[in-house]
Amino acid sequence: MFSGYPHAVYLPAAHAVPDRRAHGRARSRDARVASTKRSQPRVIRPEDCGYEIRGGGNATRQIVDIMPPAFPADRLLVCEVFTPGGNWSCYPPHKHDTDDPPREVDLEEVYYFRFRDRERIRLPARL
Repeated sequence: MFSGYPHAVYLPAAHAVPDRRAHGRARSRDARVASTKRSQPRVIRPEDCGYEIRGGGNATRQIVDIMPPAFPADRLLVCEVFTPGGNWSCYPPHKHDTDDPPREVDLEEVYYFRFRDRERIRLPARL
């Protein structure tokens, strides 16, 4: 966990998910979008992933591009964001509900959070 860049598999429309089992510990997540584009399945290895450092100060974070905008997928971007403790992971506040490039693009975002040290997670008190 958090020991390196990810492995991923891109399965475009009309391709079934093979019945495979991981050897050892593995975590998997499934992201789907409606698509009619025809393309080929692709394995994404850690060395295929790019990265960049975004932000500054307490908004500095590392973005690992698994499926960046140039990836030959239809309507799907996938990345990991590594945010140091105490930093903002998405600053400044922004939205993606208007299609007006390059200022803003209409996107749906899904977040999945993992924490390196689960014992240090502090949840807010109930209201």
